[in-house]
Amino acid sequence: MKCNNCGFINENSVNYCINCGLNLKNIDTNKNIDKEINHVNKSNSNPKLVKMIVIIIILIMVLFFGSGLYLIFRDKSILKWVNESDSNVIVTSSTVKLSVIARDKNNFIINNVSFKADGGEIKYDNNTVEWTLPDKPGIYTITAISPTGKKIKKSISTMTFEDDELLLNSDIDHNTKEQDIKLIDSDKDGVPDEYEKTISKTNQNKADSDEDGLDDGDELLLGLDPLKSDSKGDGVYDGKRTMSYFESFDNGNVEVEVTGKGNIASLTVDVNESKALNSKIGFLPKIYNISDEGSIDGATIKIKYSEEDLREKELNEDNLRLFYFNTKNRQMELVDTIVDKENNLIISKLNHFSSYVMADFELINTTERVDVMFVIDNSISMYSEEQLYELGYESSGAVGNDVDFKRISLSKKMIERLEGNYNFSISEFSGDYYNYNDFYVDKKELNNALDSIKNLDKTTDGTNIINALKSGIDDFNEENKNNYLILMTDGMNNEGNLSEETTNIITNAKNKNVKICVIGLGDTDTKELNNIANETGCKFVSTGASSSLEEIYDIIGSAVDYDLVDTDSDNKTDSTIIRDSGFVVNRDGFSFENYNTKQNDGGNCYGMALFAYLRYKRILPSSLDSVTKKKNMVSKKRTSEGYDLSWTYFMDYDKNLYDYKFSNEFLSHYLYKGGWPSDMYGEPDLALKILPVKDEYKEQLAKSGIITKFVDCSGGRKYNKCEVTNYLDIYLDKFVDNNKKDDVELLHAINRLFVVQTDDEEISMSVDPDDFFDYVSDNLNGSNPIILTIEYGKGGHAVNAIKLIQDNDDSGIYKIQIYDSNYPGEYKYITLKRHKYKFHKTFDFQAFTNDYYYEASYDLNNDGELSDKEKSIKLNIVTAYDLD
Repeated sequence: MKCNNCGFINENSVNYCINCGLNLKNIDTNKNIDKEINHVNKSNSNPKLVKMIVIIIILIMVLFFGSGLYLIFRDKSILKWVNESDSNVIVTSSTVKLSVIARDKNNFIINNVSFKADGGEIKYDNNTVEWTLPDKPGIYTITAISPTGKKIKKSISTMTFEDDELLLNSDIDHNTKEQDIKLIDSDKDGVPDEYEKTISKTNQNKADSDEDGLDDGDELLLGLDPLKSDSKGDGVYDGKRTMSYFESFDNGNVEVEVTGKGNIASLTVDVNESKALNSKIGFLPKIYNISDEGSIDGATIKIKYSEEDLREKELNEDNLRLFYFNTKNRQMELVDTIVDKENNLIISKLNHFSSYVMADFELINTTERVDVMFVIDNSISMYSEEQLYELGYESSGAVGNDVDFKRISLSKKMIERLEGNYNFSISEFSGDYYNYNDFYVDKKELNNALDSIKNLDKTTDGTNIINALKSGIDDFNEENKNNYLILMTDGMNNEGNLSEETTNIITNAKNKNVKICVIGLGDTDTKELNNIANETGCKFVSTGASSSLEEIYDIIGSAVDYDLVDTDSDNKTDSTIIRDSGFVVNRDGFSFENYNTKQNDGGNCYGMALFAYLRYKRILPSSLDSVTKKKNMVSKKRTSEGYDLSWTYFMDYDKNLYDYKFSNEFLSHYLYKGGWPSDMYGEPDLALKILPVKDEYKEQLAKSGIITKFVDCSGGRKYNKCEVTNYLDIYLDKFVDNNKKDDVELLHAINRLFVVQTDDEEISMSVDPDDFFDYVSDNLNGSNPIILTIEYGKGGHAVNAIKLIQDNDDSGIYKIQIYDSNYPGEYKYITLKRHKYKFHKTFDFQAFTNDYYYEASYDLNNDGELSDKEKSIKLNIVTAYDLD
């Protein structure tokens, strides 16, 4: 036996020992016992050893009782940072908002946590602190302290604004919102990942978990089991099973029951108001776009109509029918229809899904032709002096508004794109009116007639718009119900009084079912022509220069052609405009590109977008005071001087923003990215390998607010750095003192409006897709070219939304036409691919509030190919602007 720490041995039991300090091992004889007892007696006779033993015993007891007291009284409270994953690299002078979770040992919440920091300023309340970081770069620490004395620390590195990659690559300050995890649908099966993980137990990364040819979301809506390929056990794969599905849309005004195979529960009906249909006799102004990803055998659709709408359009309820609208040939095909007058319903059987409209079948002719007449201004002001001399004319009033004859080439292009039963006629006017042909479709003859306009063999003096409109209207056949007169003019009427004749012109046009569309170039009779166009059912669109005419002709072409539009520049219509703000890029946007300044070295896109929006709405403040603002933890404090646009070009809303040009030569070079003077550089310094700007030019640049800097250049082997313009400093005294007020105040205003973004409010497409889409649709329909912020990679950019467009072949694809200040004078497109959420509605999935979500992409360089950056953008809508 082995016995440790024994004091003595009881002779009656060799197996029992107490505190003797002996080791007894295999004690089984009296002899051994005697030896051990003698050993103990010797040990006890050593006082040093006894003292050591006592000390050890005391230490053991202290440790034992101390551990017990620690377990009884130890701090069991909880203290930790919220959002521990937040970025720890912040811009200097930013204000960071941090929070902690604090609970006592009984798990009750503690609300009186305090904070201290080793730099900057802090303000805290309860468990939240706002920490304004120091101005200098460095690493700073903040400490949270609970009432029990527990402490936790958090360190943040700060850098200057110029060094911050996020903002260097970003035109805007944006608070990247994390996508609501409950909305993520990785496999695009219509079922959010969280639902698949927690409820349906399907594969989050596989649209068809059981590989039966039917997506998980459709199986849930159809009452099938997404984990069984044969849900009913009858030997039929679910993807091959004929099923029926019912759903209502448009607040119950449209009901569809579809029978077929596959993903029929992806059924969607979009109801769009159509201005083009509203202007046509016999139609109700709604288009019903029906789509499904399954294979349908048939469907029944019920659509509610309004008796008020019938009265307004003078339609007979008994004659109301549904028509399939074939966007390829612009024909209407009658669908068998039952009119349920008691319930104000039309009921039709469909064998395919596409675009459908309602109309009075006696008022429309499904094969009726559309007559289009081009009435083109050919007055002297269209020509240059050189052109007039070559044609044998003396120079008299030549301005050169369209020396490239874009009015001719773009008319040809419009004729080419208007497919279907269209007939065309060509007329020209100046002081007189001349018609070249009756309405027909021979493209060769039409082109010859248009080319004849260039000959100037008619009277070219004057601009008699009154006579041109009256004569053109007279040339239409009053029996035809779809007539369009497209007037193109570059001047104001100078014979007679157009204001006094406006009412008669409108009346004559309506009597012959003529809709008058007007293209204005330069100064025109805006008020009168706009009134004539609107009252007869078309549009008046103007521009300041012939270089911008292509966009104008596209807009008018769409107005004539059922709002159809060509979005891929192949001169073939592929989509339909469903919402239009009326904003015209080369009229209402800037003519120069987004630019850098010392104040905003990532660009001024937000200020440009907001300026364009406010001016288009005619609510641009004529002046604003200086301001200092900051927004969030990735935003530098922004300071802007005020501006005063009083008595400048920009407060005259009848003038086009696009037509404004800077008077300063060097400022124009900088903003329009033009070539610098060929002699701007001095002799190269071969020793330093640099190419400097000449002193006299450097002074002129400084007066223009342009700062120069040596940077890498491609100037040749003799030098490797050039001194070039780097950015503007719009608050330099030289710039303010030596430039035209309009130039100075415009740049000040853009910078001042740039700062407004720190107070904006946003709707995120990632978090609130339905709200996002509805907001875009409603505002564009209300003539509001709202501001979108695009986030891609680490960058951000602000643009104006102009139109909302739906693809004709796939109604789940939308395009937002935008004005992007990086591309002056041209419109661009953001593409939205829509997906339908299809969760099991019998379960309580409270986090789910959206019916659709969208994948967004932006072909930045317009090459038709999407990089990862271009197809992974996030969109936000700016919904509020604090201009105070």
